[in-house]
Amino acid sequence: MILGTRGETFYLAGARGLAKSWRDRARDNLSAIRLAAVIDGDQRPATAAEQAQLIRFTGFGASELANGVFRRPGENDFRDGWEEIGAALESAVGATDYASLARCTQYAHFTPEYIVRAVWAGVTRLGFRGGRVLEPGIGTGLFPALMPENLRGACHVTGVELDPITARIAALLRPRATIINQDFARTELPQHFDLAIGNPPFSDRTVRSDRAFRSLGLRLHDYFIVKAIDTLKPGGLAAFVTSHGTMDKADVSARERIAVTADLIGAVRLPEGSFRADAGTDVGVDILFFRKRRDGDAPGVDTWLDLAEIHPATEHEVAIRVNRYFAEHPEMVLGEHALGSGPYGETYKCVPRPTVVLEDALTATTLRLPDAIYDGDPETIALEDQKTPADAAQSAGAAIREGSYFIGKNTALMQMVDGTAVIIPVKKGRNADGVFAKHVRIIRKLIPIRDAVREILKCQETDQPWKQAQVRLRIAWSSFVRDFGPINTTVVSSMEDEESGEVRETHRRPNLAPFADDPDCWLVASIEDYDLETNTARPGPIFTERVIAPPPAPIIASGADALAVVLNERGTVDPDQIAELLHRGVYDVIGELGDAIFREPATGVWHTADAYLSGAVRSKLATAEAAAALDPAYARNVEALSRVQPADLRPSDITARLGAPWIPAADIIAFVKETMDADITIHHMPELACWTVNARQLEWSAAGTTDWGTHRRHAGLLLSDALNSSIPQIFDTIKDGDSERRVLNTVETEAAKDKLARIKSVFQSWIWSDPDRTDRLARLYNDTFNNIVPRHFNGDHLQLPGASGAFSLYGLSIGLQI
Repeated sequence: MILGTRGETFYLAGARGLAKSWRDRARDNLSAIRLAAVIDGDQRPATAAEQAQLIRFTGFGASELANGVFRRPGENDFRDGWEEIGAALESAVGATDYASLARCTQYAHFTPEYIVRAVWAGVTRLGFRGGRVLEPGIGTGLFPALMPENLRGACHVTGVELDPITARIAALLRPRATIINQDFARTELPQHFDLAIGNPPFSDRTVRSDRAFRSLGLRLHDYFIVKAIDTLKPGGLAAFVTSHGTMDKADVSARERIAVTADLIGAVRLPEGSFRADAGTDVGVDILFFRKRRDGDAPGVDTWLDLAEIHPATEHEVAIRVNRYFAEHPEMVLGEHALGSGPYGETYKCVPRPTVVLEDALTATTLRLPDAIYDGDPETIALEDQKTPADAAQSAGAAIREGSYFIGKNTALMQMVDGTAVIIPVKKGRNADGVFAKHVRIIRKLIPIRDAVREILKCQETDQPWKQAQVRLRIAWSSFVRDFGPINTTVVSSMEDEESGEVRETHRRPNLAPFADDPDCWLVASIEDYDLETNTARPGPIFTERVIAPPPAPIIASGADALAVVLNERGTVDPDQIAELLHRGVYDVIGELGDAIFREPATGVWHTADAYLSGAVRSKLATAEAAAALDPAYARNVEALSRVQPADLRPSDITARLGAPWIPAADIIAFVKETMDADITIHHMPELACWTVNARQLEWSAAGTTDWGTHRRHAGLLLSDALNSSIPQIFDTIKDGDSERRVLNTVETEAAKDKLARIKSVFQSWIWSDPDRTDRLARLYNDTFNNIVPRHFNGDHLQLPGASGAFSLYGLSIGLQI
């Protein structure tokens, strides 16, 4: 979702004036949330004073805030002293926004101002002079708010933010920026940015939802850097604040992926505690500067891909290994390398130097970066990039479709025909080509009505402000009615049929007829409530109300919620994406979902329970049992499938017809041997549904020609008839002069039919007469045909965004959408 309003862009001249205590920070956050809601409800831009209050929103990522304003898992009460603020936050936001704020606490560590200023100082030293700027994880927009004054008029900012409240505040602070409220992993961006900048969220979570980078298994902050660099145009710069892990982890896959397209220009290591005052975390961070190579550029020095040992291991301490860049450039490290205790034993830390003022040292260190290496020129931003999101929605709503009328640049009336804009000529005379002048005036008046209607629908669909579009619609509609009357003006004429005397009414719509070729003709007709009796019209609901429901943001508080979201978006089960939505481990999520999802052993694909526990469940059970013998994880598949197996049909419920394809040929041969005392061979071709019988012994034996057959149709042929579902017919050949003709012998035919009926009847009794054969064939039938459990669709996971709230669908109706 793209957010934005018209208004002045906010820039921070001094400090934000953040409160000292965490409770006061929480109150400032709450005030900013309430203020943003008021401004959003008024559909107006924020004033300068309001923006100064909004910029104090810092999220709830600090542990003191997260543990205070949100109830801890399994507890019903807030922490002591936080009851009032916690309850106020719950009442100030909706359930969706509240869940998002709680979920994003692990990422909401906003960057201190002095670090942001230092990053801009470094970018400026590298030679950046303006262009398109991308900040993934923009927060409230502190980085662009602290943009140097000489760059402000030369940059267009695009920011991506996951949390809707934070994104809303960012849009109010930067109304001319493009603020996208979306998961960065699902955001498609063009590769045209000159600079990527920011502080990616720190997390050990692995990103799997982006197919382009899924195989790399990148941690969240590394993924942000890699993807952001990919959006740069050749020669573009990137500057990111990230944890020490990006540079120091033993796994080099992230660094190697960056090095495929970009070079490390410089890096600054900050000691732990750099974020403590603003974000309440002691994480150690690095500031990394990259430049994306142009085609043909040779790769830069790649020593930064590896680690180096700066202190060897001793009897009492492990070795200290850091990125080789910092080993070779100690002047870029603003602390001391040391070992400290961690959750898994001794771990590396960069501790502060007691005598060093970090802010001054950081400013001085940025001057050690290479000077003016960026050779890109500030690009004149195209007009479409300067548009607000509301403008973009309007443009999208007025897109020219096939058959649509529109006004050309030279004010000529035009229509899109076969993808080409064609001028509509005005008819000069009764027999001339073109459109009557009055019809042209009608079409010209209906075009702004159509465009306003489409803009309203587009804005409501994307949850953008639509009031101004409704004003434009009312103005355009009122102007049309004043000149031509209601859009749906209907002229009724009657005509009597001379032969039958029947009176026929004809309804003609003179105001709509000229617009009939436009694909939105009936959309325009639907906006007014027309009274045929009085030939008057009133504005319909679209003039004043919301007619399209806003796209609801999903509330993801459990594995079931995340599963429903993934099914709604993709239609398949993706545990990696579910884990990402919950910000938890994949195995943890699989454990929580339990019997709601199952992994198919043969393919490794995950399915919902209703899909896996339906269909050919007997075959699935056999596969699951074989898999469980090798991997105990599939034991739950066996248990679940065993519970849904269809009850076996009894022999008395099964019709064992002679010729049924499931009965083995060996049993038919045994039947003939026992009843007719003859040895035969039978070949069955299931693909052709064809049986072939070789029964020479029955051609001459008494059993074949008397007991079980006739002298005209022996038992072997009748057996073939039974197997192939044929009706025996016996013909006599009669000579008629020099010709012959075949005549049906009804007596012999009926005799053959009687023998065939006897064979079938005896077979039905014989087939179930032996207990062993009965058990074997009943098992075969049940496994082959009594194998299917029908799937029941309920559509509970479907959200149907944009559906009208005027109608409530039954469960069956929703299920039909699957």
